[in-house]
Amino acid sequence: MDELTFQKIINGKDIWLSCLPMITIILVQSILYFKNAVQEARRLDITSRQIRSAMRSACVTAIGPSLSPVIIAVSMISIVGAPNAWFNLNNIGAARTELANVAIGASFAGVEELSSNIGLSAWSYALWTCALNGTGWIVVTFLLNHRMEGITNRLYQRFEKGLVSALMASAVTSLFVYLLANSCVGQTPLHIVAAVVSAACMLLLTRLCAKNHILQELSLGISMLAGMFVSAALAKI
Repeated sequence: MDELTFQKIINGKDIWLSCLPMITIILVQSILYFKNAVQEARRLDITSRQIRSAMRSACVTAIGPSLSPVIIAVSMISIVGAPNAWFNLNNIGAARTELANVAIGASFAGVEELSSNIGLSAWSYALWTCALNGTGWIVVTFLLNHRMEGITNRLYQRFEKGLVSALMASAVTSLFVYLLANSCVGQTPLHIVAAVVSAACMLLLTRLCAKNHILQELSLGISMLAGMFVSAALAKI
């Protein structure tokens, strides 16, 4: 099959129609979450200024982590088509995992190098691999997510609140340390440079700009971008 025909098939109207319901659900969920978050903030007497401040901080912080998924999305669009790329990346969100799933699925059809013409068999295997990978996440979330509040309340009833809060903070810290370690251990020195520069920039901003509320909000996003730009500049030397 030639590339033009393959691209017409994977970007066809029927594929868009099959992916559109889930894409619509995700968009509606996003609107509802935002609406409920604002309502809850007002219930907790959080001011409009604080809400805008949180939104501004979140937008800047999201710039760095969004660059990698956007680049991967462009690659996935050429391999599995725009509708399925949008479907999978918005449904799961783990861009690198989804691209790896595409590669694993295509390999079952004998395609070892991904391109814009992997063929219908490899394309269908890739989509099945993505679907099976996402099913585990969805099932676990469906079964356990609504129970988390009850588990937290029982912990507060049985143990000291300070101990439970420290335990949760430790769990979050451990998670991010694990993610950072995976990005540095066994990788190139540039990965470590990016981590060190980001950490140093974050420390400086939080120390030097302690009285500047706006810079405090944007410190995480600025630190991430600083690490990316410094490591990218060193890579060209």
